Amino acid sequence: MMHARRWKLSAAQRAEMWNRWKAGHSLHAIGRALGKDHVVIRFLLARHGGIAPAARRRSPVALTESSWSCYVACPHLHRQKMQTAPWP
Repeated sequence: MMHARRWKLSAAQRAEMWNRWKAGHSLHAIGRALGKDHVVIRFLLARHGGIAPAARRRSPVALTESSWSCYVACPHLHRQKMQTAPWP
């Protein structure tokens, strides 16, 4: 019986994979360094076309956790603010 292999990499391993790929290392060398088969590395690189994705970041207009909890606790206050506040 074959066991399913885990294709995912941790954030640190993904960063290492992209750094090694950018430095010109082969798929086999990257796979050996990360303890994965070269086919897994090829699959993960191919998902983004061989170009490292941009770092994720929150939008500056997104609600923070503290403002969200306040909004949920008293939505009537925020509704009044939105009706009276001018748009920027």
